[in-house]
Amino acid sequence: MGTERKKSRTIMITLAVACMALGILWPQWRSELHGYNYYYHANLLKWNFGTGGAVLSSPAIGADGTIYVGSTNWQVYAINPDGTLKSGWPFTTWSSVVSSPAIGVDGTIYVGASDGRVYAINPDGTLKSGWPYQTRLSVSSSPAIGADGTIYVGSNDWRVYALNPNGTLKRGWPFMTWGSVLSSPAIGADGTIYVGSSDGNVYALSRGGTLKPGWPFRIWGSVLSSPAIGADGTIYVANGDWCVYALNPNGTVKPGWPYVYMTGGMWHSTSPASVAIASDGTIYARLANNSIHALNPNGTLKPGWPFVAGTTLASSSISSSPAISLDGTIYVGAADGNVYALKPDGNPKPGWPYTTWSCVMSSPTIGSNGIVYVGSYDGNVYALKGSYGPANSPWPMFHHDVRHKGLASKKATGSLLVTVIPQEAVNAGARWNVEGGVWKKSDALVENLFVGPQLAQFKSIPGWKTPLAKRVSIVKDQTTTMIVEYQR
Repeated sequence: MGTERKKSRTIMITLAVACMALGILWPQWRSELHGYNYYYHANLLKWNFGTGGAVLSSPAIGADGTIYVGSTNWQVYAINPDGTLKSGWPFTTWSSVVSSPAIGVDGTIYVGASDGRVYAINPDGTLKSGWPYQTRLSVSSSPAIGADGTIYVGSNDWRVYALNPNGTLKRGWPFMTWGSVLSSPAIGADGTIYVGSSDGNVYALSRGGTLKPGWPFRIWGSVLSSPAIGADGTIYVANGDWCVYALNPNGTVKPGWPYVYMTGGMWHSTSPASVAIASDGTIYARLANNSIHALNPNGTLKPGWPFVAGTTLASSSISSSPAISLDGTIYVGAADGNVYALKPDGNPKPGWPYTTWSCVMSSPTIGSNGIVYVGSYDGNVYALKGSYGPANSPWPMFHHDVRHKGLASKKATGSLLVTVIPQEAVNAGARWNVEGGVWKKSDALVENLFVGPQLAQFKSIPGWKTPLAKRVSIVKDQTTTMIVEYQR
């Protein structure tokens, strides 16, 4: 355990030194990096809220729009949608808070801290009765919340805990691994808990705290990232042995996987960042050389990718996970202090990135109003003006949703068919897609879309006026149709 404690401390020291170096070198880096010009893009900023410490935690959003986030100054903040501090907050712990909050159905905020405790905080900023729960070492893992309200969280004491909403330990738990559990648990639609450990294993646990048959899956390297779960139950894990894995629920590897990244004959280890999954099944993975990769469900790299950010400083420790919006835009933080917005074809969105004053290790969270919330090592929480709300996809952001419950759900699906007119526009190359996916011809059918809002977008062609993107509501087991007209 002493070795694991030293490992956790070493990671934090490395991050601190790297991000301080970024601040020292900033005047040079801010002017130009790898061909990109870097500016503040003040028009993107809605507000920023200063905490007294670095913000590595990913913001979670409550039902009323309140933004909850932790800071290394030992506090958890509740920020109103207008950027002001909520009355009764912040809540003070006994150590740094790098864990990301998760919000229960009753509004309770669950979060871990480096003091080894898991806290349950009422929306008014008071400690919930029966809490905190004390583990044996620091808690960097972010809690996940099951359908029955059970809170699952890892600890540096090598254990995975299952806690009742009243703050007591669930019977049959904790589950013991052989290394620190910095990975944040993810919960399948059937209630299976998936989590990684620094012992190099990915575990699948039953709700009773037992190991599922066929597991664990052995990976040669610490598993720091949180698993993400696809619509078909596939478990995706980015890991420190240079690979992104796709695992079946029975613990075997899917054909065509893992994805291995090599350039110039060199291996590149993955970062602690988790993957995000788009509605068409595209997997967006953040790798350790500050690059973002878009992978097909068969494990191959999509054309136009990867996107490489401006610097590789301390990139092996940067944990910002991608987040996908309804129009397919991918938001992610980087070691160079920027928050990037990338198009599904791998190119940067015009007007981005937004520049902060230090490393962005926090994972962006996209609100229903399109605002992108993210923290920075500079101590600020930023609210940036994005385009649309989160994608209606299997796993659009860190820990699945704006409440960071880490819970996959069985969603009903439907289809969409779009007819493009006139035929002259079709002949000229008019096409459509959903959430920035593959361009489709007129009258093509896109199946297995999640019920609810989706966004149809249309390809620009010379000599024609491109129709505006249109929201469409997908209905269970039905085909929604739409006619779209290009005009001269």
